[in-house]
Order: sequence, then C-alpha cells, then structure tokens
Amino acid sequence: MSLSTFDARAQKWKQTWVDNEGGYLDFVGEFRDGHMILAREAAKDRRQVLQRMVFKNISAKDLDWSWERSLDGGKTWQVVWPIHYKRKI
Repeated sequence: MSLSTFDARAQKWKQTWVDNEGGYLDFVGEFRDGHMILAREAAKDRRQVLQRMVFKNISAKDLDWSWERSLDGGKTWQVVWPIHYKRKI
C-alpha cells in the first residue's frame, strides 16, 4: 500500500510504501516539466543505491512509470521496471 502527500512547507511530494512483511519505503520528490520523480537512498548488498520512481507521459488515459536505480550517486540511471499504465473505462 502506498500513500502520497504534498508537504507544503518543503514544497515536495512524499510517498510512503508499506507491506504486510514489514517492508517500508519512503520517497521524496517533485513534479516538474511534466515528470513526477520521487527518490530515496537505500543500502543493498552493503552498497549505497539511489532509487527513484519516474512518472511521465501523463494523460487522462495513461502514463508511463519506471522504477530506476543508480549505483554511481545519480550520474547514470538503470530502468529496473518499466510499466505502461492504461485507465480502464
């Protein structure tokens, strides 16, 4: 389950993910130039990893979403999961 909120004081979007196995992810970001980018820092296999979700090509009918990671401090990004969402009408 996820919950998104806009922090007016910080002028940032915040999104929190939780699951039934104790998983917890917290993202912070902003909507700019037609893209919503929410990011976080994480540790994986004793390495620092940057993770982000990118929402783009947003319309009333569909959008593209990708889960991405960077192993070099954000210099380059690798798309891990690309998904195209389409509204059922």
